Amino acid sequence: MSLNVSYIPLLRDDPVHGDDSDSLEEDLQSTHLVKCRDSLAVVDVCLEGRYERRPGRWIYVACIVAIISSLSSLSLVLSTVFTQHVGAIVDRTSPAELQYASTYMGFERVYRNPKATPPPPIRNFPFAIGVVNKSEPTSVYPDNPRWRSTFGTVYHETRRILVTPTHTTYVQFWAGDYGMERCSLQMTLPTVDDEDIDLVENDNTASVQIWRTNTTRRLSLDELSWNTRPHRGEFIASFDLRRNATARSPEFLCRSGSFHTFELGCEEISCFVDFKQTPKQKKIGIWLVQENSL
Repeated sequence: MSLNVSYIPLLRDDPVHGDDSDSLEEDLQSTHLVKCRDSLAVVDVCLEGRYERRPGRWIYVACIVAIISSLSSLSLVLSTVFTQHVGAIVDRTSPAELQYASTYMGFERVYRNPKATPPPPIRNFPFAIGVVNKSEPTSVYPDNPRWRSTFGTVYHETRRILVTPTHTTYVQFWAGDYGMERCSLQMTLPTVDDEDIDLVENDNTASVQIWRTNTTRRLSLDELSWNTRPHRGEFIASFDLRRNATARSPEFLCRSGSFHTFELGCEEISCFVDFKQTPKQKKIGIWLVQENSL
């Protein structure tokens, strides 16, 4: 119970010392200390204790918890922003632009022997063939022949090459073989006796220009049109096509695991090349010839 400020203490009655002024002053000071303890000191000590001792530790703990919580919230916000940024980059990356993993790990040790017999040339069938029409710039002509059978859908391997003043054909090859990075384009036409080929009318020679395109990604035939065709790059060769003849381009570098897309076109009014090729018929079509580069 706290003392009132108007409290007047009783003087101590000591028969030995007597009632003098010193004892009165001592009693007053003692009473003042008690009053301080009761009314002020205790409160002050309690306040100091709550601030410096008991409450002080809790305040420090609360500050530490607040700092940790703030850092956690900040890290969560930063991770969310980073994830969204990375996700946006991934979303902008087309699956066709993803790099193909090499399956020829350690082959450089196998082919160190200079006495090893070099492998023979390889003739690659086009990975994709697509035709675009200048007269219909938005039309898409997916060349994917198929039919439904009793045991499922059958996809035919036959592909069409059509080159006219208004039609342009794009052929894409996949150079996937190790150590076969010396490449060239080869175009072969059969003899007149083959009825499944339609070359220039009146057996004239057709001059077909071949250009490399600037794309390194897989060609999407479902989106290929005159307006979406790949940009033309360097000039490769000009083939003067005739029946029972083979034309071949100069060699160029084709890294293992890379796509190579070419444009086949002609500007002459009389130009007309139209034939179909399959992987099994080597005497007709356009091929990518790969030779040993080790």
